[in-house]
Amino acid sequence: MKKVIAILLAVLMLTALFAGCGGNKKAEDTTPADTSTPADSSAPADTAEPADTAEPADTAEPSAAGSTGITDFRVGMFGEPSTLDPSAVSLQANNCAVEACVYATLFDYDCETGEYYNYAATGYEWTDDTHLKITMRDDIYSHTGKHITAKDAAFCLNRGTENPALANTYQYFVPGSFTAVDDTTLTVETTTVNYGAWQTLGLAVCAIYSEEDYKAAGSDDAWARNPVGCGPYVFDHWDAGNEIVLKKNDNFWGDAPVFNSITFKFIPDPNSRTLALQGHDIDFAENIGASLAPTLEGVEGVELFYNDIGETQMIWFNNLDNEALAKPEVRKALEYATNKEAILYTIYNGMGSVSDSIFTAASAQYRAPKAEDYRPYDPAKAKELLAQAGYENGLSITLTCYESTDYQNLLTMLKEQWAEVGVNCEIKTYDRGAFFENLYGGNFDAYTIHNVGLDPSIRLINYRSNLSRADGNLTGFANEEYDKLVNDSFVAKTTEERDALVMDAADILRSVCPFFSIVDTFQIEAGVPGLTNVDNGPTSYMLYYHFGN
Repeated sequence: MKKVIAILLAVLMLTALFAGCGGNKKAEDTTPADTSTPADSSAPADTAEPADTAEPADTAEPSAAGSTGITDFRVGMFGEPSTLDPSAVSLQANNCAVEACVYATLFDYDCETGEYYNYAATGYEWTDDTHLKITMRDDIYSHTGKHITAKDAAFCLNRGTENPALANTYQYFVPGSFTAVDDTTLTVETTTVNYGAWQTLGLAVCAIYSEEDYKAAGSDDAWARNPVGCGPYVFDHWDAGNEIVLKKNDNFWGDAPVFNSITFKFIPDPNSRTLALQGHDIDFAENIGASLAPTLEGVEGVELFYNDIGETQMIWFNNLDNEALAKPEVRKALEYATNKEAILYTIYNGMGSVSDSIFTAASAQYRAPKAEDYRPYDPAKAKELLAQAGYENGLSITLTCYESTDYQNLLTMLKEQWAEVGVNCEIKTYDRGAFFENLYGGNFDAYTIHNVGLDPSIRLINYRSNLSRADGNLTGFANEEYDKLVNDSFVAKTTEERDALVMDAADILRSVCPFFSIVDTFQIEAGVPGLTNVDNGPTSYMLYYHFGN
């Protein structure tokens, strides 16, 4: 199950080393975009030059008229966390949403501006191209009253760098190299020149905590179920299969928490989450999906939030183990055979736009495909390419997804569309754990999952030739020219230089087609009217400690 995580960082959710996030749009402010091009309202923040410090952005206060008056906040989560030890596994949304409330990170993320700012840190400085110095606050205390220093931070972060399950998250840091210089200063060595690497330390899995508290727990399992953090909310209890309850940290060193408590109720079925919201059993329902959003439009006591997190629905191919899909002509034929506009309106209710790139069209890195790489819906062209590849009589492949109504509907539509060009599909659906085990084992032909995150490096990082399937290169794509472009983008010192490199790299992906994008969508949540700062983190987890009412 731990291998789930590598893909959730770099293919699925991924960090935002240069990223921005479009924030959330309330339903009344959202109109489906023109379906001729993907929509994404934000561009990555400029990280051209390293800065010594990062200042938090202003946070708007909720208006009196919009106040909900909620003191004890209840969330309907789409799944139960697997752990609350941030150093155990990488970016899994339901883990991170709770961990971000219990723990704290050196830097935090402002979804409105797409920038990271000082949180437990007071600043950072590059002492040379591969050595970073970070200064910390001296007033950070754990929930048991332990003073948290740079020594604690180094301990926590080194735990992360030394865990193979977090290899993607910490890939820019030399394992074990976080070092406390004094109580408020730590240093770290990076594996390569990357002036945005410090922003990784704003991810929930890079949380800091007391080394003494951790060791007092007695075991990793005990710590994972009864965490002691230094964040705005204190862990109260975990009722397996039912809920996790957090209480307000009255001694929090940062801005005072809004709620007296947050209860995370585990409600995997989106229909059940929406019914719980309408029945006043919860105040907020996570990720309800495009298929349910129209049923909540105009419902009294419900407000929809459209979070633009650079989410693209994609289809990936096994370029290594499937004889047919190893041929670019077959992969391209399947894109020609895909009616993306029909998928957008049938499954996503027009809430988004069709996509023709790994980058969403409004991002700074988007470049329209070259004429020879533009593949609109064209069944005749699909049949022509299949014949060229030796499959004039068709072929059979398996389409795979994890349990999700939208994913299953998408694969059903693909099965119907591809049948028109002679491709017979079997659909296999797994629970999340089995799904990722099959992917990492190479036991798939094609699969769908969404790619989340606006950071250009993260959008491209998992397709480098030096990465094995276990490291996240599930498609088996390999191209030396592509590798060089992506690696050069990591060390670019200006945004313009970086963007030119990543756009050239994206062109190679588009030309070879190891996968293709189908539609760009929103992550849709629903809650009681009047909630403010309903933001996602730098990936797809919610920043509940930012919420206002």
